[in-house]
Amino acid sequence: MKMTRVKHFSLVLGMVTAMSGTGLLAEERDGHAVETGRYAEDVFVRGGDVTVRAEVDGNLTAAGGDVSLRSQVTGDVVVMGGHVDIGGETLGEVLAAGGRVTGQGRIQGGATILGGRVQVEAEVAGGALLTGGRVIVGGSIAGN
Repeated sequence: MKMTRVKHFSLVLGMVTAMSGTGLLAEERDGHAVETGRYAEDVFVRGGDVTVRAEVDGNLTAAGGDVSLRSQVTGDVVVMGGHVDIGGETLGEVLAAGGRVTGQGRIQGGATILGGRVQVEAEVAGGALLTGGRVIVGGSIAGN
């Protein structure tokens, strides 16, 4: 595992916590945060239940109890939650942590996924570090 991934993950976790009161985070209504559309900037979303179905020209950071991502992202994806479901296409790297993490779609960079249960059905072009109580890999990982 590259130390830059660990540092990035720690930094983003701190940023999500620190920015909880700023306008950089998507608005949450009734415990649900839903983002759709096109964004030409980094996107930060948090909530009890988070759903993102968007095109993001930048990085996507999401945190919540249940997080579902079905997006096209040109940058990196960092996501944390109790149940995390990642799909779509990411041109950068994916960093994910949760009680249960599932990954589908395509990841052009590498993937670092930590969880109680990790299931990856994605096509990962870079390397992958998958750590969990139970890890299932049904997709392809091209890197080491």
